[in-house]
Amino acid sequence: MKKLDSLSAVNTDAIANLSSFVEEHLMNSHEQFQQVTRELMWLNVTVCAYSEIYMAIRRLELVSFGLGQKLDEFMAAIQCVI
Repeated sequence: MKKLDSLSAVNTDAIANLSSFVEEHLMNSHEQFQQVTRELMWLNVTVCAYSEIYMAIRRLELVSFGLGQKLDEFMAAIQCVI
């Protein structure tokens, strides 16, 4: 009976140690998951901002190209009048 009681105490201690290890590991995993989620959200916001900036630059390029063409046409009309 004493041997069974000591074996039971050892098993109880082992289970307690194992459960504390598992709990700590799960907490660390959850914190890492939250960190990865925050970084992914930040990356998404950054990519969207870069995309909007890229589109604005492309629109400005298109408008400046059209303005250049209109100025060329205007200069050609002035040359024709002269």
